[in-house]
Amino acid sequence: MAEKIRNLEISNYRGIKHADLENFGDINVFIGKNGTGKSTVLEAIAIGASKCKVDYLGNSIFVNILNRRGWDKNKFYDIVEELNYQHKHSPKICINKKDAYFLSFFSSISSQDFETIKKEIKKEIEEIKVAINVNRLLKKEEKWYCTHYLWIDREKNLQYFILWNKELKNIFEDVEPVIALDNYMLRNLSLTANIFEKLIDLFGWKAKQAIIDGIKFLYSDVKDIDIKENIIRAIFDEYSLTFPSLADGLKSTLIVSIITYLLDKGFICIEEPENHLHPGMMEFYVDKIVESSEKRKNQIFISTHSLDFISLLLKRVEKENISVNLYHLIELEKGILKYVCYSKEDALGAIEKIGIDLRKL
Repeated sequence: MAEKIRNLEISNYRGIKHADLENFGDINVFIGKNGTGKSTVLEAIAIGASKCKVDYLGNSIFVNILNRRGWDKNKFYDIVEELNYQHKHSPKICINKKDAYFLSFFSSISSQDFETIKKEIKKEIEEIKVAINVNRLLKKEEKWYCTHYLWIDREKNLQYFILWNKELKNIFEDVEPVIALDNYMLRNLSLTANIFEKLIDLFGWKAKQAIIDGIKFLYSDVKDIDIKENIIRAIFDEYSLTFPSLADGLKSTLIVSIITYLLDKGFICIEEPENHLHPGMMEFYVDKIVESSEKRKNQIFISTHSLDFISLLLKRVEKENISVNLYHLIELEKGILKYVCYSKEDALGAIEKIGIDLRKL
């Protein structure tokens, strides 16, 4: 079982110069006005939980971060520089006061092909120009790890592969139990199809049936779901609907059903789950999140703007043996994160106060 995250320290990552968040529980919710660092905190947790490698689905956390910002082949340097505080300070992310990850962003290089890239890295491994270097502190000894090598191919697309311990060793088999769910995943049809296939491979029919039950929340007459040409379809008596044609709320429900079923004893980061959800669907979403924490022992981290979502969650866990903390991110004063943490017992009483703060201009 992965050790739960209890503390997170962030230095020089995106808009945060310094943040120190303490005493995480089983479910942790971050709420605040735009620009207070909710997405930054969630990304930092995903980076730390994945140990700067790949997530449970075999996806590079760093590449996902670049893609969700709207990867532009002409703005690579701008995008990676935005991850440094004020474009000049290298980020550091520390989990549980012991595992520290230092990220330094340099320029990428162009390449003829993958084999050429491997030769170049092997030849110049100590001084290669890389987009992302990771320095992990182990037992107070400073050791450098290059985990990601990014480049732009002939078609100007972003490409990458992953190294470990300064060797040309692919670590896709050495994944960490972490999944990050956001709107980018909702739009990424290929990624969703890969998740679906992995779920069926691992858990078979019972997992598929759990997803169908989630779809029936909106479409009571759905009979089955399958995948063809890398696109998921919902099958009815006389027709089928492909994943792109399904309602946005159903897409969200399908994805969260898959993810909460797929992972055990790991970490799930969810950004703004209230998007595209009507109140009834939101209640279903909350049930899945609580079920993931209670039955599957996953630690959940959520960013949200919705007081309704928080209220539903707090009422749902009121009598459950689950620790829930609400982190009200108040402001970034010269890059220093100020916040107030409420336990589940105190959070409901603070909702009105938080709501007034969120409505301030």
